Amino acid sequence: MAQNNAPQGNDMPHSAHGKPFKGKHHNKNGLPRGFDDLGLTDAQKNKIKSIMEKSRPAKPSADTQETRRQAFMQKMQQRQAQEQQLMTSKTFNEQAARNMIAERQQERANMEKEHAERELQMMKTQHEVFQVLTPAQQNKFLENQKEHQKRFEQMRKQHNAK
Repeated sequence: MAQNNAPQGNDMPHSAHGKPFKGKHHNKNGLPRGFDDLGLTDAQKNKIKSIMEKSRPAKPSADTQETRRQAFMQKMQQRQAQEQQLMTSKTFNEQAARNMIAERQQERANMEKEHAERELQMMKTQHEVFQVLTPAQQNKFLENQKEHQKRFEQMRKQHNAK
């Protein structure tokens, strides 16, 4: 008989309500959505869970989150003060305005770069998980994805028709 080595009880992350957290992209077994009916072996399940766990970014501590939040709020207050100073000045300082705009554009570019890196890591993880599947399981997974996409398109058409 196969042994289930999935995390149990307190080993699973929990929500604020004390219930195991599954996340919107995972099923009740802690596996990515769409893997329920592939007939995975326990070894495959454990391998996939291991891949998913190692790819999950470390959650910043509450102190780190609070520090980031405070820095963000301070930066927003500084921007607001700079904008107000530009607006209330007798003469418009175009260079100061251009500098503020350039700074914001650089911050957006940095955020987009970080987002692209997270997206790349997610694609690498998806590839690694897909490689755990047998060829038959890979085909079934792809068929299931096509069916899911068809249902999504039908729902979208119905929604847009209203």
